Amino acid sequence: MSPESRAVLVVEDDADLRAWIVGVLRRVEYPVLEAADGLRVLQAIEQHEPAADTIGLILLDVMLPFLSGVEFIRGLADYLSDIPVVAISGSLTELAEASAAGATDVLAKPFSADALLSLVARHWPPPRGQAAG
Repeated sequence: MSPESRAVLVVEDDADLRAWIVGVLRRVEYPVLEAADGLRVLQAIEQHEPAADTIGLILLDVMLPFLSGVEFIRGLADYLSDIPVVAISGSLTELAEASAAGATDVLAKPFSADALLSLVARHWPPPRGQAAG
């Protein structure tokens, strides 16, 4: 499966922020999957492992219920090591911890739609017809 046919997985427990991120990405025609916590996503990956064929990038909130973003990144390493993971947090300490755990990049809250799209395009091909930011 080509990178362009894979989805951006948004893992964010704040429903309003998750909806906003998903909306921004869909407005420029990125395919998007979403989840409210890392534990459910990690369990599904461990059981099925097809995610490597369907996910092109993970946008991951660091402060998640049940399984922190840092724990998610460490658990993910065994299954999806080729998928870039962007850690998102309002805490510089948490972003540094996520980076040390293996996050590909970080995005500090609050952030604009332009900053989000620029970061996504930097780590994953933009949808057909869209310029990279």
